[in-house]
Amino acid sequence: MHVAGYVYLFVCFIVANSPLLNNSSFELLYEYLVNGFQRWLKSSGIKLPVIVFADWHETRCNYYLATALNKAGIHLFGLIPNATQMVQPLDLSFFKPFKVEYKRRAEAWRRENGM
Repeated sequence: MHVAGYVYLFVCFIVANSPLLNNSSFELLYEYLVNGFQRWLKSSGIKLPVIVFADWHETRCNYYLATALNKAGIHLFGLIPNATQMVQPLDLSFFKPFKVEYKRRAEAWRRENGM
């Protein structure tokens, strides 16, 4: 068995009114992870339990969120603060090309739709 057959990448962007995460951002994250993400896992045929790796920001360091996710078979794993060296390879190998391609496609979509 190869581990790559069991690793899925799901990227979520949450846009809030404020650039700083606030209570409404937490509510969006909670609603999405507890309901939307769980539906996506089921519709994609992904077996539970799953692990979600996240930076340990205060919006994700929450008892109610962790409890609801654990009941749903989704385990939140928080990376330690200042763990830049741990995520740097992912940042360089995945997120940089992802951001470049996202910007290119977003700009093409805006042009095609007169935005």
